[in-house]
Amino acid sequence: MEVVGYEAKGLVLRFNEGEELYGFKFDVNVLKNNDSEEWVEIFQADDCDGGTEANKLVLSAPLSEVVELLEKMLAFLRR
Repeated sequence: MEVVGYEAKGLVLRFNEGEELYGFKFDVNVLKNNDSEEWVEIFQADDCDGGTEANKLVLSAPLSEVVELLEKMLAFLRR
């Protein structure tokens, strides 16, 4: 796959459970190419509060599969 461009976004999720505060930092990259479907790579940082780079790969898949996964997750959460 020859990458001809990409879009990147940062995302921080925070939530409370009791008195504990949890946070997760992700970088989401959408790789664009000429010969096939766009590809998504999601990286997670070890620390969401500091300046650490998100470098742990947690998901790498075609865009259509990522969309399907997210739709299933949302359907589960809405039950």
